[in-house]
Amino acid sequence: MTTTSSSTSSTGTPPISSTNPTTTPTTLNPMTTPTTLNTMIANSVQAALGAVLPTIINAMDQRIQAAVQQHRPSSVSPSVSPPVPPSVPSSIPTISASGSGTPRSPTSGPVVSTGTAGRRAAVVSPTELAGMGNELNPRLAIPLLETQAAELMHHGIAANTQKLYTSAQKIYLSFCQRLSFVPLPATEDTLILFVTELAQSRAHSTIRSYLSGVRHLHIIHGHKNPLQDSPRLHLVCKGIQRIKPKSSQPRLPVTPLILRLLKQQLQPLDDFDNAMIWAAACAAFFGFLRSAEFCSSALLLSDVAIDNREHPTTISLFIKCSKTDQFHQGTNIYLSKTDTDLCPVTAIKKYLTLRQQPDGPLFISQQGVPLTREVFITKVQGALSRAGVNPDFYKSHSFRIGAATTAAAQGISDSTIKTLGRWSSDAFQAYIKIPRQDFAEITKSLVTGRNT
Repeated sequence: MTTTSSSTSSTGTPPISSTNPTTTPTTLNPMTTPTTLNTMIANSVQAALGAVLPTIINAMDQRIQAAVQQHRPSSVSPSVSPPVPPSVPSSIPTISASGSGTPRSPTSGPVVSTGTAGRRAAVVSPTELAGMGNELNPRLAIPLLETQAAELMHHGIAANTQKLYTSAQKIYLSFCQRLSFVPLPATEDTLILFVTELAQSRAHSTIRSYLSGVRHLHIIHGHKNPLQDSPRLHLVCKGIQRIKPKSSQPRLPVTPLILRLLKQQLQPLDDFDNAMIWAAACAAFFGFLRSAEFCSSALLLSDVAIDNREHPTTISLFIKCSKTDQFHQGTNIYLSKTDTDLCPVTAIKKYLTLRQQPDGPLFISQQGVPLTREVFITKVQGALSRAGVNPDFYKSHSFRIGAATTAAAQGISDSTIKTLGRWSSDAFQAYIKIPRQDFAEITKSLVTGRNT
């Protein structure tokens, strides 16, 4: 193959456009083989990508930064706040007359995430991508769109679900490699043997989660859902469910009685860590909170608002994301003063007077370490054990179960409980535990006709 000389750029990279007047078309030797020709084309495309892709990425970054700057709210001069007693941190905002605290809403503009290679991977809107169409070589537009699609597909499921699926997929691929099975697409026989091996050490619910991970693996690689039209696989799963007993211990509800025992064991509440655990326990119970909604960095000090700095009667907690709010719409949880020994407002106010750091996670230790789910349940179980209660039946979710159970016992309607707990279905009804004495009263009412 012979090639005439052509002009080069200042960086030594040949121009891409074939219409450049300084470039002489490449001539091909008639004896050139198809393999050589394919190699030439691949090398030319690779050189073109290497020369132009950094420019394209920089242009995208500039557009994203400009869009974010355009959507960023302008700075507002802070209003003058009334004098604040020394015992209440001035960093806590007050609840407005409309019932909400400091305005909190998802930031508008393009979504920006971190790529696996450490470089920022930007998701550009279709409108912005269309505006760049004239700037891109058509050969580069398709790879760019494919990268965008892969990024969007990655964000199609929640982060925790992604972790679960990744773990399941590793186990499935290891199983296939060990037994020399073709993993994609999987046959029904392969999946039957996979769940049969899992049944030796895992519960039915875990196996179902693993199958969901295998299904997701097929979908992202362009294969059909392997769980459809697999009647023998579903029969095996039902058999596993029938013959394998549930290994998990039951979770008992944290009731007001259990809360009082917990408070007694967390004395004195002037101790920073005791006050922090008690405030977190009250927030979890009265707010119907999941542990993922208040532990670690899920709940920040900036997510707290009060109605009155001197004599607060209501505290607002802004939950940014939850199990039933995957798209970060956010919601405010309002905790009111009870004027009893079990009061979330009093507990949280007491803790805030001891907390000196002006920002960061809401619940932290005296050393500034964020409260984790493991530490929270360890402290709670330790206190219950000292009170003579078997701690094995109480987990972090026991506070949420206890709130639903107590609310039902007080005659609060199912629709209200569903709203308070932010349940998207009637699954909360499985959490409501009816005391044995209530069953006894119901039995008597069937004879006497009294409505208990």
